[in-house]
Amino acid sequence: MQAYLIAALIFALLIAAFAIQNTMMVTVHFLIWQAEISLVLVILGSLAAGALLLFFIGLFKQYSNHRQKKDLKTQNKRLEKEVADLTKQVEALVSQNNPAAAIQSMAQPIEQTVSQEPTALNPNSAIQTQDQSKDPFHVS
Repeated sequence: MQAYLIAALIFALLIAAFAIQNTMMVTVHFLIWQAEISLVLVILGSLAAGALLLFFIGLFKQYSNHRQKKDLKTQNKRLEKEVADLTKQVEALVSQNNPAAAIQSMAQPIEQTVSQEPTALNPNSAIQTQDQSKDPFHVS
């Protein structure tokens, strides 16, 4: 961060030195407006406009990062709660000395997660669809 600040200060000093050495008057045209102003003001005004633009871009990026961080924290809390609940279920089943029930309990949330995913396909249904398309007498 300090290297960035030092580089920015050096750049600002170079721009200021350039602006001070170019003090002549120039005519600035913008659409139907025109004005005779010092080149120093044109240079410094352009620098200020660029700095202001970068400030707003940085502000937008900071807001989006904050929003993403908040969403990730919410998701993390939800997942931690889910892990704690599942751990309690497993511990309860193990305490009942029923390892088969514990394994079944652990597999059930995994099966639910897989079935909820939109890209998950049932391979048997794909085979049936292909077989049905080959059979011209198949009635749906």
